[in-house]
Amino acid sequence: AQHAQAAVVVGDWDLAHAVNEEAFALAEAGGQQLWSIRARATRAVLLAFRGDLAGSAADIAAVERVAAGRSVGAVLATLRLARSIALFDSDDPAGAYQTLRPVFEPGSPSHHLASQRRTLCYLAEAAVRSGDGEDARELIAGYGDGHGLPLSTAVNLAQARALLAEGPDAEELFERALRITPRQWPWPRARVELAYGMWLRRDRRPRLARPLLREACHTFEVLGAAAWREIAGRELRATGVDRGQQGSALTERLSAQELTIAQLAASGMTNREIGDRLLLSPRTVGWHLHRVFPKLNVTSRTHLAALLATAA
Repeated sequence: AQHAQAAVVVGDWDLAHAVNEEAFALAEAGGQQLWSIRARATRAVLLAFRGDLAGSAADIAAVERVAAGRSVGAVLATLRLARSIALFDSDDPAGAYQTLRPVFEPGSPSHHLASQRRTLCYLAEAAVRSGDGEDARELIAGYGDGHGLPLSTAVNLAQARALLAEGPDAEELFERALRITPRQWPWPRARVELAYGMWLRRDRRPRLARPLLREACHTFEVLGAAAWREIAGRELRATGVDRGQQGSALTERLSAQELTIAQLAASGMTNREIGDRLLLSPRTVGWHLHRVFPKLNVTSRTHLAALLATAA
C-alpha cells in the first residue's frame, strides 16, 4: 500500500494501480479487512484523478460501509482526498476545500498527520480558487520552512506556499517550488508548472507563462488527468495560443506520445530527461524521435524546435 501511495504522489499511476490491485487482492484473500479498505480508498483517489467519478464514488461508498465506527483516520483522510478531487473535477473548488479541511482539524475522525503532508498542495489549490486563502495560510503556517522534511512533503509545502503567496514574494516561491520538484515526478512537477504559469499570466507575462503551461498540458494529457488538463488548456488559450490549431496539423502525422516527446525535445530536454519525465527509457525516447524526424521532414532538434515554434 505504501508503494502504491508513493507512486500516486509522483504520478506513476499505472504502477500505482498495479501495485494497489495486488495489495487489494492479497488483503481480500487473507481476510485482512483493514488493508483491503486502505487499498480500495487509494483506488478511489486514482479513479478520481483520471476522471472516473462514478467508479471513485462506488469505492468510497464501499469503504465507508466497512470503516463506519472504526478508528481509521488514514483511510478516512484518503476518502476525503478522493472526494475533494472529484469536486475539483466538477469545478467546485469551495466544496473541495471544505471536504479536505477536516483532515487538518484535531478531533475530526479524518484528522491524520501523514495525510496532511500529502494533501497540503491540494488544500492550497482549492483554497486559492474558492477564496479560502487566508484560512489555508493559517493552516500551513506551522510547518516551518520545510527543512528536515521528506522531499515529497517539502515539495507539497513549497507548492502550497507559492499558491497562497501574496505580493512580490510569490515569484520567488514559485521558482523554489519548481527548483526542488524533480523532473522525474511528472504529477507534482506539472502542477507546479500550471500554478506558476497561471500566476505569470495574471501578472501580464504571457510569454513566460506559455512554456510552463504547455509542459503542464502535455503531462496532464499523458497522465489522463482530465480536470487539470482542461484548466491548463484554458490557461494556455488565454495567453493567446489556440491549442486546437497548434496541434491539428501535427497530430495528423504524430501519435499523442510522439507529439509529447517532440515538444519536450524541442524545449531542450535530453533523451534521459524526457525519459525521466514520461517514465520511459532513453533508448525508447530515441526510438520515438527516430520516427518523428522523417514524419516532420526535419533532421535535427534545432529544426524540430523551429517547426513547433511556427506551429505555436
